[in-house]
Amino acid sequence: MNGGKTLARATLVLVAALAVLAVAAVPCPLAGEDITSDSEDRKQTTVNLAIRDAVAQAIEENLGVNAKRIEWKIATTDIDAANAQYDPVLYGEGHYGESRTAGAAMPLLGGLLGGEPTNEKKWRGRLGMQGKFPLGTTMDIFYQSERLETDTELLLFTPFNPTYKTELSLSVTQPLLKKGGLEYGTADEYIAQNNLTRAELAIVLAAETLISDVENAYWDLVASLKERDVRSKSIDLAKKFCDDVRDKLRNGHATEVDLRSAETDVAVQCESLCIVEQQIQDNQNRLRHLIAPFKYPLAETVIYVPTDNPAIMANRADIDSCVQAALKCRPEVLMKDIELKNAEIQLGKSRNELLPTFDLKLTGSAKSTSDAYTRSASEVLGVDYPQWEAGFYFEVPIGNAAAWSAHRRNRYTQELIKLERANLEQQIAQEVKQAANAFDTAFVRVDTASKSLDLAVKRYLAEKERFEQQHSTAYQVLQMLRDIVQAELSLEKSKVESNKAYSRLEKSRGTLLSDRGLQVK
Repeated sequence: MNGGKTLARATLVLVAALAVLAVAAVPCPLAGEDITSDSEDRKQTTVNLAIRDAVAQAIEENLGVNAKRIEWKIATTDIDAANAQYDPVLYGEGHYGESRTAGAAMPLLGGLLGGEPTNEKKWRGRLGMQGKFPLGTTMDIFYQSERLETDTELLLFTPFNPTYKTELSLSVTQPLLKKGGLEYGTADEYIAQNNLTRAELAIVLAAETLISDVENAYWDLVASLKERDVRSKSIDLAKKFCDDVRDKLRNGHATEVDLRSAETDVAVQCESLCIVEQQIQDNQNRLRHLIAPFKYPLAETVIYVPTDNPAIMANRADIDSCVQAALKCRPEVLMKDIELKNAEIQLGKSRNELLPTFDLKLTGSAKSTSDAYTRSASEVLGVDYPQWEAGFYFEVPIGNAAAWSAHRRNRYTQELIKLERANLEQQIAQEVKQAANAFDTAFVRVDTASKSLDLAVKRYLAEKERFEQQHSTAYQVLQMLRDIVQAELSLEKSKVESNKAYSRLEKSRGTLLSDRGLQVK
């Protein structure tokens, strides 16, 4: 029995000694020591950062959000393009030509007259304007002038030489069926406006996702810094306890095993601190990438120092109100509603294009022929010789397979979007419920962790007093010390998780921007 205990004790001492040597071979930073600098030439900048400033800076600098802003600018050009179909078009044309025709002999007064070739010169010019209106109405107004000069002496058919012909004409065409009506004429404009609103919602969605990521990264950094503080305190307590055990060993009130156990605990705590320092560096890089990846030079390392501590959330989530708010405010739902509106507009357009073409056309004009341009123009502008004409045009496609195919495609697209929206509602409701439950759980965890820490401290003090009275062992005291460390870490992490859970809840409700009092431009 005694030999077995001696062997077990010797084995424990050997393992403890090897652990101390192994950890001592790796340099361990002291509490608060900065290990983020990898070169003496690398400049470090320390920046005190509040969570609100981190979020605001990220919204301004983040590449993903800025990309969505550019997409919004692209969407504004679609509105200009949709409105451009109503821009009037000014046009003009000019012609000059010469012709030589054989003359025809004509009987006159018992003989023949004529028969000589005829040479003609013609100048013609037209200036007009065309336009389109939302009802589908098209308009064409033009002014035309022509000058005809001939060398024939027979003026039976050409009373003036040169002859000036002038015309002023206005024609209006109104589709009554296909491509007619305000709904069809303004469809592209409404779709462009909806797409612009959708682009704005895409910015909001990207911003809310970014806010959630930034807040999570911020609180993760806070948690790792808090853990470093706790680990540092635990190292100090472990070292102090190790010194106490060493003094008791000199006085014969402790054993070598007790001392090696205390030294091993110090080494383990130092190793944990090294791991935490690496986590701090990773969280710094993560937060830096989210906030401003290109704001500082590559040769400069920015060290963020969080100035906010996690707040204790005292309210619990009302799942029903959260779900209702999410279905009303979530950008994804609003974007899907816009897709549905656009699908309805496209369906209306394709339904209109199934109709036959039936257009009414009204033309009014004034024409004049004279030996002087000024006289001819005066008669036209004065509408001395008006003319008008009314008519219709119809066109009935046989089969119309292309239009029917497009109409069926738009109807299926509308049905698909409705199903996608219903599925999205279910996903959002589930996401909100999970976020609300996680928030409530985090709230309970904070209270439980706080009580656990109080109990761990009391147990540690009681066990330490028993050890001083030689009624306990160093292993038991160290176990109580580890319980304190774990309880304190659990409390800090539960506070951080409570704030992260609140951020996830607000994101699931779609109220992160409004709740933070932020706006995206």
